[in-house]
Formats: sequence, C-alpha cells, structure tokens
Amino acid sequence: MENIKYPKRAIITVGKPDGHKQIHIGHLAGGLINSDIFARFLRNRIGKENVLFFSGTECYGTAVYNEYLKNREQFKSIQDYIYFIHLQQKAILDKFKISLDGFFCDISDIKLHYIHSYLCQRFADCLFANGDISEKNEKILIDRDTGDFLNYRQIRYKNGNKQFTGKKYSTENVENMISSSSQKTPLKREVKNYFIKFSNREKKLIQLFDKKYQYISKYITNVLKEKREDIRLTSNSKLGINIRINNENKKLWNWIDSLIAPISYTMRHLFEKNRDFYNWAQWWCDENSDIFHFMAEDNVYFYTVVENFLIQSWNEKSENKINYPNYFLIPIPIPNTTAHIDLGYVVMAIFAYLYGPIAGGLIGGMGRFLEDMILFGSIGSPGWLIASILMGMLIGLTFKFTQKGDNPQIALMIQIILILIINAVLLIGLSPFISSLWHGVPYITKLPSGLSAFLTNSFAIIVIGIPIGRILEKMLKKS
Repeated sequence: MENIKYPKRAIITVGKPDGHKQIHIGHLAGGLINSDIFARFLRNRIGKENVLFFSGTECYGTAVYNEYLKNREQFKSIQDYIYFIHLQQKAILDKFKISLDGFFCDISDIKLHYIHSYLCQRFADCLFANGDISEKNEKILIDRDTGDFLNYRQIRYKNGNKQFTGKKYSTENVENMISSSSQKTPLKREVKNYFIKFSNREKKLIQLFDKKYQYISKYITNVLKEKREDIRLTSNSKLGINIRINNENKKLWNWIDSLIAPISYTMRHLFEKNRDFYNWAQWWCDENSDIFHFMAEDNVYFYTVVENFLIQSWNEKSENKINYPNYFLIPIPIPNTTAHIDLGYVVMAIFAYLYGPIAGGLIGGMGRFLEDMILFGSIGSPGWLIASILMGMLIGLTFKFTQKGDNPQIALMIQIILILIINAVLLIGLSPFISSLWHGVPYITKLPSGLSAFLTNSFAIIVIGIPIGRILEKMLKKS
C-alpha cells in the first residue's frame, strides 16, 4: 500500500437516485457504501481537505415529471415535490452515515441551477462547434388529454396490461395502444431532436479505452457490440435543463445532464466554501488530481462511451482540459446481465445442502465459468473462479456438520454465521486480492466489487438457497 502513488486531490462521485424514489438497498449496495469506504480511505491517505465526495438527486426526466403529476395535489410545485423526495433521500444517507461532502438538488438550489445550466450549455456549445451534433426527425407519442410526451413505460396494449419491453417503442399501430395515465389512445407527433454523432469519435474513444480502461475493457466491448449508434442529446420531456442549439430552445436529455452534474456540484461546493468556483479546474483538470466514478454495470455505456465523448469534445474547445475519470465497476443484479449470478449461487447452495461439499464446489466453479463465457466470451480473473469453488465446498461442509444437530433453529443460526464469515473471507478478501494481482492494480480498486458480491450473494444463499434446500430435502426423504 505504501508504494502506491496517491493523487494530491481526488473527486469521488456515485450515481444519483431518481427524484421520485426513495433510496433502497440497491442504491446502498450498488455504489453508496462502496464509494463511502473509498472516500474515507483516501481522506486517511491524502487528507480530508483534498477529497471531495459528491452525489445528488436526479431532478429531471419524464419519469420524475409523471410521478409528480400523480402527487401534484399534495405539493405547490414540482420543485417542492422533488425537494421533498430529496430531503427523504438525504435523511437515509445521514442515517447510514454516508460521508458525502455534498448531496445536491439543483432544481431547488438557485445558485446550483444557474451554474449547472451554464455548464450544460457550454458542453452543448462545444459539441456544436466541433460538428459532433446531428439532427433527426422522430415520431413520438403524446397523451391525448395532457399533451405530455409518453415514454415506453407509459404505453400499454389495449387488450391487456402488458407494458412495452426495452427502451424503444414503435409508433405504428397506435390504435392498439393506450396511455397509462389517461387510458386513451395516444396521438402521434413528429418532432426534431439533436443527437451526438458517435461515429465522429469512435476511433478516438476505442483508442482511449484500450489505453486507459483495460481493467473494464470487456464490459465496454460488450456495450459497443450493441450500441454503435448516435447518442441522444435532447429529449421531449417537459422537465429538463434548457439549452439552446442552432438557435432553437431544447430540453437536455437527463442522462447528459447527470454526467455533467458532478462538475457543477464541485463549483457549487467551492462557491459555498470560499466564493470562488473557478477553482474547479484544480480538481477536474490538474495533472495531480484524479476523478473516481462508481458505476453499476447497467451504466457502463453512459459513464464510459458518452462521458468520454463529452470530455473529448470539451477539451478541444476549452482552455481547461478535463481529466479522464477512473471507474469502479459495481456488479449488481440487473435484468439480462448479472441476475443469473445470484441464481447460480442459489443453485450452488442447494446442491451443497443436498449433496455435500464436492457438489457445491463443482456447481460453484461451473456457474462462474459459464457466467464469464456467456457474458464476456472468455475467462475473467481466476480470483472469482477460485472463490466460487471454495465457497461451494466450505458451505457444503458447513451444511454437512450442522445438519446433525437436534435443534434446527440453532443449526440455522450457525449456518448463517458461518456462511457470512466464509463469504466475507472469499468475496471481500481472497477474490479481490487475486484479481488485483491479476490485473496489476491496487487491492482497493477491486474491493467495491467484492463488497457488492458479498451482499448480493450472501442474500441469495441465505434467503433463497437454504429454504429451497430444506424443502427439497423433505421432499426427497418422503419419496
């Protein structure tokens, strides 16, 4: 640890919870706790005055706007509604003692709102000046009563309650659709929106990924297999940052504003601290500063491809050159990606419960091998494979020796304690350590993924695997 070269200053950011939802275990396990540990670690190493740790409430987008419409009778304005949610989120963060230097809500903070609007416009101006923007006409659906834009979550089939899947929908056969808010057939409308031309910087981005982001290259490669397309810049939502492009007033897509927000938070924090937000460049542009983003697997596309596109475009037109961030990837259970990892550990626990340590080890190893091959086409770090095999064997031994007792409640308690200890040693200790050696990076950079795996996999084994194993054991004995 002492041989590590630490930055003089560090910015740490974590994803923003939506402005219409409470903070839940997914937010905590999927980034907040991991980033908090890292922030405390860096404060200890380089001094708390040299670390800034930020997050904030996501104030924009159609989902936030529509949730407000459902509750508008209880609030004077949408600003009041979002600020109410923001205060609830902040209370939870305080309860868990997440040591943020700032948790912001720009829709209710006029100074921050001005800073953020200005900065978003600057980024848009750079994109436009560099020729990185294209315009497209697209068909959208709007609510017949309110005239509001309807996203994919708000469209249903007339003959049932089924929502559209995916994040796109066709405007064909609109007569078979209904708006979930007015329960009426939506109207079609053609609108013009602006997009970021991905092809403009595809080669430069791939060069950057190969050079700086080898430790998450397999995730970026998988994303680029599916998304080599232009990136939305403006949206049809009524709730968004106002920007002007090509003499037109538009709403910035809320994902773009989310990527810019941490710089705005830095400016706001510095303004409050010493009335000089121009010092932001010392944190974001200085060669002695580092930026660390904690992101979930489902956000790889935005935080790598989109964010670095914005940075490249900015750097070509601005005197202050923004540093390229470092990323901590937090594997969390999300549909169609890592949900099967938890299922694999459930299956491992069941086999270990019924058939002992050898079966548990085999299933654990096979599950990890298949997960790497299916998702990435190759074997990842041996740390996770070794940990999965050992976990299956040790949990199998735990079940074998604790099932002999006469008191099932005490046996269950012992099983839970031992499983937590085994998972902690393997997923927080051994696996991240081997992975850090394998990739040639500090152990601390692999610790967040280990913590996340410990939480999700322990839950899967204890809450799902053991009960199913007990039920199957009784069924097998009866048969």
